Amino acid sequence: MDRLTRSEAADFIGCSKSKLYSMEKAGFLKGTYYQIGRRRFYITEKLENWMKNGGEAREIEEKILLFK
Repeated sequence: MDRLTRSEAADFIGCSKSKLYSMEKAGFLKGTYYQIGRRRFYITEKLENWMKNGGEAREIEEKILLFK
């Protein structure tokens, strides 16, 4: 299982760290990460599946703006 830090995951899906955090908070990334203490790690395979199933950072960013 490959894992990514928050910065690496943001680069991987093509967004900023703050947008990644917003997506987590809104529940768009459930099941793609795990937490050890205060550190969060993202599972590469699950992020790939998330993107293949329609989870693209740009589209999600627009939805997040609607909720604010």
